[in-house]
Order: sequence, then C-alpha cells, then structure tokens
Amino acid sequence: AAAAADLRGHVLSLSLDRYGCRVVQKALEVAPRDLQVSLALELRGKVVECAVDMHANFVLQRCIEVLPQNCLDFIVAEVQRHTMYVCLQRYASRAVQRLLERCTGAQLEVLVG
Repeated sequence: AAAAADLRGHVLSLSLDRYGCRVVQKALEVAPRDLQVSLALELRGKVVECAVDMHANFVLQRCIEVLPQNCLDFIVAEVQRHTMYVCLQRYASRAVQRLLERCTGAQLEVLVG
C-alpha cells in the first residue's frame, strides 16, 4: 500500500502505458479505500480518454470494480456526456459494461437517461 501512494500524480500517464496500467491496477486492488479514491480521482476529466485506450480501459474498469458506488459519479457523468461514442468503441464498451453492473439505480438513470 505504501508503494501505491508513490503513484500519486502519475496515475494517468501510467494508465496509458502498457506496463504502467498493470501497476495502477494492482495499486487499486491493494490500497486502502481513501487511497483508491484519491488515485481514481486523478482520472477525472480523462475518463473518456482512458475508456477508449487499449491499456487505460483496464485501469478504468478496475476503478469501477473497487470504488464504492457513491464514488463512481464522476465516471458516470463523463461517460454520459459521450455515451454513443463510448459505447461504440472497442475498449470503452468494456468499461460501460462494468458501469452497468455496478451503478446504483440513480446512476443508471443518469447514464442511460
């Protein structure tokens, strides 16, 4: 978990990297909840970019899997603004599938409106 804290400020660049994405995924698995949330929030404003990326989509999926539902709002909001685009993308559709599995009813309303 201490090593996971060292990723602060580097989550996006690591997520977009072939090997770095695996490091971030592992960190999200082992980090305490507050650090998970902190690391995930570094993707705020870059959710769509991550969703369509062949490496970063796995990090986004892991965020969706490990974060509490109430912390998924920023992901839901960013995907909702680009729903058709994201759903038609090869890699992004996987993240959307994870969202559909994990979202609350209210988040689903926002997502599929």
